[in-house]
Amino acid sequence: MLLRRCSAADGTSNATSYNWRNKFGGTDVTDGKRSKPIQEENARLNRLLANQALDIHLRKKALGRTDPALTTLWRSKTAV
Repeated sequence: MLLRRCSAADGTSNATSYNWRNKFGGTDVTDGKRSKPIQEENARLNRLLANQALDIHLRKKALGRTDPALTTLWRSKTAV
């Protein structure tokens, strides 16, 4: 009953409120503090992986062993 009144007060649907409660109902502030370093580490690792993939691609290109599909994909992303 309280959830229905809260969702009516802030203008969200009951389904949205129930989904939010199921997703975040058991979390507290410390969970958010723990997830930030994990997200930062994940972003750092993603950048590292992207740099390694680019390095491998450029080395293969310098040796003349590139895959045409990868070259086309790389050009389409850099042209934007």
